[in-house]
Amino acid sequence: MLAAAFAASATLSSFALEVNVNPGKLSSQITDPAGVTTLTLRGGINAADMLFIAGSMNSLTTLDMADVEIAAYTGDALDGRSAYPASTIPDGVFAGMKISSLTLPANNPVNIGAGAFAGTAITSLTLPSGTGTVGTGAFSSCTALKTVIIPLTATLESHVFAHDTSLSSVNLCGAATLPDAIFDGCTSLATVDGVQNLTSIGARAFAECKALDKFTFSTTMREIGAEAFAFTSIASADLAECENLMSVGAWAFACNPALTSVSLPSEVKSVGKGAFFDCTSLSAFELPDKTTTLAAYVLKGDSGIADTAMIHSGVDSIGAYAMKDLSAVETIALPATLTYVGDGAMEGMTGLKTIYATELVSVPETGADVWSGVDRPSVVLHLADYAADEFRAADQWQDFNIVSISTGVEDAIVAPEASSAVSGRFDGSELCLLSRGSAIASVAVYDPAGRLLISASGNGGETFSTDTSAFTTGLFVVECVLEDGTRGVLKMKR
Repeated sequence: MLAAAFAASATLSSFALEVNVNPGKLSSQITDPAGVTTLTLRGGINAADMLFIAGSMNSLTTLDMADVEIAAYTGDALDGRSAYPASTIPDGVFAGMKISSLTLPANNPVNIGAGAFAGTAITSLTLPSGTGTVGTGAFSSCTALKTVIIPLTATLESHVFAHDTSLSSVNLCGAATLPDAIFDGCTSLATVDGVQNLTSIGARAFAECKALDKFTFSTTMREIGAEAFAFTSIASADLAECENLMSVGAWAFACNPALTSVSLPSEVKSVGKGAFFDCTSLSAFELPDKTTTLAAYVLKGDSGIADTAMIHSGVDSIGAYAMKDLSAVETIALPATLTYVGDGAMEGMTGLKTIYATELVSVPETGADVWSGVDRPSVVLHLADYAADEFRAADQWQDFNIVSISTGVEDAIVAPEASSAVSGRFDGSELCLLSRGSAIASVAVYDPAGRLLISASGNGGETFSTDTSAFTTGLFVVECVLEDGTRGVLKMKR
């Protein structure tokens, strides 16, 4: 029944109303729904009552459901459905209404359906403790919404606050995960608190949050999704202490001209395509030790990078346009593990002066126009002497100023299986040799530049092994002298 009547308003037809209601009875208790601007409900309601509000109260600006319990509905079809669950605000029910002030049930927490309040005029939102699922786009395109507090209990689906262009402050209250696109397009979002327990940030979670200039990454972080921080203004991505971080998604920080520094833990196994694409203020980048691929477009356009450690000794492939337009880089090193360089990978590296490739055994497979725009005759390419001729004959490499470096071993170097005197293999980092004739008298191991790494006696046996884990090179030249005077030389890749 009617508990409180009409409050003064700007016109005689606009008024505030407080109603004690039983589920399904609201429409019978309000005689002039079009004039209600403020509605306070107590008691119980169901989907029929909420659909009545949405369809009949076009002037409603304040909706207070703090003391409401939502009951289940079964009966005649409403909005195409004959059943609605309890404790649930239906999908899209209040979408597009003029509601600017919203209070949700506090004593009987609810699930909020997809798009339930999308496009409304609410200005602030505190989801009650105990809130359950908040559906896809539940509060999306609420362009007047400025502040949000999300309790730890809430399970958020994608796009919940997407394109809330006035949203400036969010408190996540210790949430562990953020779904895809939850704040996508929130162009005024500048402050994100309560991030201390985050382990996963979904794809496009903060994409195009142009006012977001700082973000504290929790040490519990395990995954950053594709485009998660694309088109933001974050100045620093300090992830060095995130020891559990496994992957940084494709385009994760792309098109962020404010980003000046990035630090990643060594455990990261995947840095995705274009992860730091067109971050023009980035001054340095170090690829994590466990990441073996420099992905396509990953550093494209990062013209501020001058000194890099991006191609470490374990990198086996460099993707298309991965280093395009890194015009300030003067020196790069190519490791023994490198087998592939993609289309235009080094295109536009106009400042390049020196390439150290003395560990390369052979010419890597290459895509098209790898060095487009690079003045190759002016760039010195350092190679081991046994590889130089192959590079001099190779398309895309032959035009460099090739300088060969002696390995310090005079004999011809052969593949492990080709030596008639001795054969060799690696068991992990353990170098293992087997004589095919006389006992092994001595062993000398060199790096590709001819530096002696190991010198040892064979102790009169036909087998020999030694640990090479202390050496960063992946390529070794092994000289083995047998007791009968036979000498075998192996070129071996670990």
